[in-house]
Amino acid sequence: MIFGLGKGMRNDRKFKAVQIGGASGGFIPEGLLDTALDFDSLGAIGATLGTGAVFVIDDTRNIVDIVTRIAKFFEHESCGKCNPCREGTRHSYQLLKKINSGKAKICDITGLTRLSRVMQRASLCGLGQAAPEPILSTLKHFYDEYAACVQN
Repeated sequence: MIFGLGKGMRNDRKFKAVQIGGASGGFIPEGLLDTALDFDSLGAIGATLGTGAVFVIDDTRNIVDIVTRIAKFFEHESCGKCNPCREGTRHSYQLLKKINSGKAKICDITGLTRLSRVMQRASLCGLGQAAPEPILSTLKHFYDEYAACVQN
């Protein structure tokens, strides 16, 4: 889709990732780029068709910065009805800001992972269950970018 229909990357930049399915969609790295665009194939790699939105990211973009902005969106959108979503989205955003600013420790990344998994299981609504997906998928496929923020 990206290189056929979309004619590749703008300004001949290098492909880094694609987020499919909107703000709560998972990030797909280059190694999984040939995954078929159907429900089962995307589900097998932890992604979803969701809203059908496609966000293509080149090598000039910082994955942690992108996910921090997405976390801010989910913090704002939480209705506040259940603790896992209300507090989870707030704390996720705070942790991501800390990581993105270089003020975090590795234990903060571990805490972000745990928090994201708890939110997926314990949130009452789809927003709280889906909000951690961009975080978890980027931690899985782009952990080195999180680690670089901590080390710097």
